Amino acid sequence: MSSQPATTFSQQLVEHRDYLMRFAQLQLRNDAWAQDVVSETVLAALAKPQAFESRSQLKTWLIGILKHKVIDSLRQHGREVSTSVSDDDLVDPMEYIGFQVDGHFKETPSDWGNPEQDLCSRQF
Repeated sequence: MSSQPATTFSQQLVEHRDYLMRFAQLQLRNDAWAQDVVSETVLAALAKPQAFESRSQLKTWLIGILKHKVIDSLRQHGREVSTSVSDDDLVDPMEYIGFQVDGHFKETPSDWGNPEQDLCSRQF
């Protein structure tokens, strides 16, 4: 009867990586950020394996670390400001809503009727 060798701590971490990635992607909605926080989580676990005291499942402990890494990532990326200028930024937004540069309608709007009379209408 042969027994399988015990998996090492690092092998167990690798086994949980897919689950950690799915969790991080759901939280961050950005694959690159998710990969970063999962890598940081695995590195933190490898740096201090003694911190895992087997009081919970390994996956639970890793998710605890990952949650802190996700929060740190959100804080970091929340402070980033995009400095790139796209062609869309150079276009006057008024062009998209039917106004000319001087503020007048491009096309005359249809007759709106009498709004006050409509408010008094029984059907309204």
